Formats: sequence, structure tokens, C-alpha cells
Amino acid sequence: MPGGLSSSVNGYLVFGAVKLAGYSLAGWHLNRSYSGASANFAVVGVTRTIIGMLFGAGLALLAFPFVMFGGLGILIYIVGLVPVRLTEWWIIIWLFYDRSMMTKQKDWQYVGLGTAWSFGLDIPALIGFVATGGFWIC
Repeated sequence: MPGGLSSSVNGYLVFGAVKLAGYSLAGWHLNRSYSGASANFAVVGVTRTIIGMLFGAGLALLAFPFVMFGGLGILIYIVGLVPVRLTEWWIIIWLFYDRSMMTKQKDWQYVGLGTAWSFGLDIPALIGFVATGGFWIC
């Protein structure tokens, strides 16, 4: 059954806005968790959102050719999100909180929590994407 979006731009904007709000909240929490952290939580949120959009689009481009093989592309994308998101959160920790990587155990904890947070944010972000993107089915 074919389907699509009548306004994918609106859906993508809402998806990004949900992620931005969630990542800014994560930045606020990280500021409180890392002593001496003075990163602007909104800048952390914007940076994390941009990194996620770029890496996510790259992963989608790699997985797309496999969509024709019985949903293999979707499986590759979802499984591929785990290492991609771990990497994205390591970049955030390194950029804003622990340049010297001196607190590895704490860093891993927040990279893991950030990755779980990213997957959790997918739910309201995707709902917003579909709701505002004008999803239709023939």
C-alpha cells in the first residue's frame, strides 16, 4: 500500500525541533554533571542536532540501496544507529566537557545515557514528523 508525506519539509523541521529541545535538555544536565562545565546548553543542543542530522543522513544514504532486499536497508539503518550515536555523543563529550578524556568511566556513562536518550527522542520526533508532514496512504 503506497504512502507518503505531503509536506516532508514541515515534518523534518518538527523532527529537528524535538531533537533540538531534547538535546538542549541533555546539555543542561551535562553542565550540571561535569564540574566546571560552562557550555551553553543551547549550543550543545544545536551542535548535537546538527551532528545527528548529518550523520543520520549519511547512514541513510549508505543503507538506502539495501531497501530493495526485503527490508535489509531498514535493519542496517537501525543497527547502524547504535555505533553512530555512540560516536556522536563522544564528539559532544569531547567538544564541551572532557577534552583531555580524563574521566573515561563518567564519559562512557554519559555517552551511553545520551545514546539511549537519542533513541527515546526518536519516538516524539517521529510522531511530530508524521503528524506535521501530512502522512497519507492510498
